[in-house]
Amino acid sequence: METYRISSRVKDNDREYLIQTTNDAGRAAVSTTVFIDGVQSECESCAHPGEINPQEILSLVKMAHGEKKKEIEKLLKAYHEAMDRGHPDQMYQLGTA
Repeated sequence: METYRISSRVKDNDREYLIQTTNDAGRAAVSTTVFIDGVQSECESCAHPGEINPQEILSLVKMAHGEKKKEIEKLLKAYHEAMDRGHPDQMYQLGTA
């Protein structure tokens, strides 16, 4: 089975977020890992049917990667908006997210 890997970098001020998504044929899953400044911060895995064609796997990898990248970009945008407005309760909620 083919192995697909997608990587993206999101830079924000002095931080770099690396998002890597790949399919794991042995576990029949698509995994997305996020690194912040080179340190792994989270890893999500989503199982898929064992008998799935390569195009469907590639589509799942692209979808999972795109969703995680959008999530990080939205959180960073919301963080900057909260900082600009000076809402400490919103900043706390974003920090825990």
